[in-house]
Amino acid sequence: MAGSSHQDILNIEVDKDPEQGATLGEELIQVMNDSGMKPYFEEESVPNTEIEYNASSSKPAYDENRAKLRKGNFIKGILDIDEGMTSYQMTKIAVEYGNKAKKIAKEAYPKDSNTEDAYRHFSWNHISTRSMGSKTTTKATKNHEWGLLLLEPASNYYRNEYNGYRKKGYSDQNAATKAYGKTITWLPTAKDGYKKLCKSNYKFFKLFMKNGNIMDFNNNYYGVNFASKYSSYATAFSKAKAAKVLLLVENAAADRNFKSVWINNRY
Repeated sequence: MAGSSHQDILNIEVDKDPEQGATLGEELIQVMNDSGMKPYFEEESVPNTEIEYNASSSKPAYDENRAKLRKGNFIKGILDIDEGMTSYQMTKIAVEYGNKAKKIAKEAYPKDSNTEDAYRHFSWNHISTRSMGSKTTTKATKNHEWGLLLLEPASNYYRNEYNGYRKKGYSDQNAATKAYGKTITWLPTAKDGYKKLCKSNYKFFKLFMKNGNIMDFNNNYYGVNFASKYSSYATAFSKAKAAKVLLLVENAAADRNFKSVWINNRY
């Protein structure tokens, strides 16, 4: 059951086989490699000294699996699979449409990184919606943001599980594999827990979400929304800008923008 606080979510015990989780993770990595899906992640913010158990010795297995969990699109992929998306849908949206949107935005706004980002997310959702439908697109592009939002919680959960296994006498390799598998099985439950916590507590939502997340959730939504009105992503973006519904500057995300995403469940 999803927890009622951040710590409760980190303490959730998922009744699933860690080995199945680890296998799922490796299968996803193969799909990512085969499709040319490039990793995206945030700046590394947790030092290697985070390992509490025997921290002075080398832990290659721990580090290897932790590196996998530090990639936002790996976490996104686990969430996508849990929510019923196929590898075809995942790679089509993330790779083909994602790369197309990136190219479109870069060419349109080469000297304006904020508008470039807004156009990239908007056109990505527009293109995907016109091809894959709004439901599948919304699922995938929301999980893109959740892949980033769960980076730190996943690292913390993995570390705690690893330390627990080491204290029980498991080797680095076995502890890392089990902790990695458990973290993978925990991720969908964690997303559900954080969504419920966000829904029930605006103060937590505002602390949990960053300006960039709000900008992307907002522009993703309107990319989907305007796809049903305009067949051209360029026309749709122009109309959306004229309607002043887009967030074009990350640092300009105000409380009303956070509340709009929160109230309308656009996350």
